[in-house]
Amino acid sequence: SDEENAAEDADDDPAQPRFIAHVPVPTQKQVEEALVMRKKAELLQQYASLELLKEVEETKSLIGK
Repeated sequence: SDEENAAEDADDDPAQPRFIAHVPVPTQKQVEEALVMRKKAELLQQYASLELLKEVEETKSLIGK
């Protein structure tokens, strides 16, 4: 188990203090999912902004400005 591994790690190097995380630590999969979600949001914002700019240009050309 994790506790046994932590105890073994502490035995390996007595100079190293032993720390216990009291907060939930995300798994590798959770970190990857968060990165994908962030990247999707950035891309959506970027392309949504480009679409909005295109619409503004079309509107200006239709009005004649």
